[in-house]
Amino acid sequence: MPLAHTSHIALAEDLCSRATIPFTAGVALKVAHLVLTWADRKQARTILRNMEQHRLDDLGLSRDQVYLEACKPFWRR
Repeated sequence: MPLAHTSHIALAEDLCSRATIPFTAGVALKVAHLVLTWADRKQARTILRNMEQHRLDDLGLSRDQVYLEACKPFWRR
């Protein structure tokens, strides 16, 4: 995951936790955080799906495990 993307997620989490922002801004930040999380999951699953077998072996993952994870929709953990 790119560092800039990670910092956007951390910033969104930090801003969402503050009680001093207006309600609508808080809702917008929560939606933005959710979209960033979903994009991150989608990217991670795509990378995992395309990973070479020797790298999966290093991680201790089988092709079946990768298939099950990669087939999940982006909104599921």
